[in-house]
Amino acid sequence: FPGWDNLGACALVALVSMLAGWSIFTKLSRRFAEEL
Repeated sequence: FPGWDNLGACALVALVSMLAGWSIFTKLSRRFAEEL
């Protein structure tokens, strides 16, 4: 199916962006916790 490639790409981009956002959030939360 031609649509599966687009679906996989969208899922991959969403997964990578979610992981990147989570890593940034954990780093900022740790830095904020250290300041307190």
